[in-house]
Amino acid sequence: MNTEKKLLNRMQAYCARAERCRFDVETKLKQAGADAALCERILQQLVEERFLDDERFAHAYARDKYCFNGWGPRRIALELGRRRIPTAVVTAALLALQEGDDKPEDTLPQLMERKLRTVKAADDRTRMQHLVRWAVGRGFEYDRVMKEASRLIQNADAEEW
Repeated sequence: MNTEKKLLNRMQAYCARAERCRFDVETKLKQAGADAALCERILQQLVEERFLDDERFAHAYARDKYCFNGWGPRRIALELGRRRIPTAVVTAALLALQEGDDKPEDTLPQLMERKLRTVKAADDRTRMQHLVRWAVGRGFEYDRVMKEASRLIQNADAEEW
């Protein structure tokens, strides 16, 4: 069995296990020692056989990272960009996420409330900083995070009294 056929079979199995993007498969091929021309031929064949589809990958990635990891739109867009997914495809995936039943804006309060329970800081300012850093790192917009963090800290103070 020649090298091209062997690599093609390996990449078909790799793509069949989970959604993959072109960048991930190309990286894997280069690690296996394939040159640029061979990579391009294998990638083209994977696309033709529908093993590889960046748009399908972007939608699945956005949905999974939002649902299972609690990531916000900015973090998802950043990670998809790192995988060299075109901006139009990233935008479409994020719009599809917005159209679902669970919108990122709706889950932010729940995520932040759960995180606030784990923050051990004694004073409100430190708790607020910790919570805001955490939520912005997750990919939520700073303005929304600040509003929600202020509301949560005020409610926590009111409950203590």
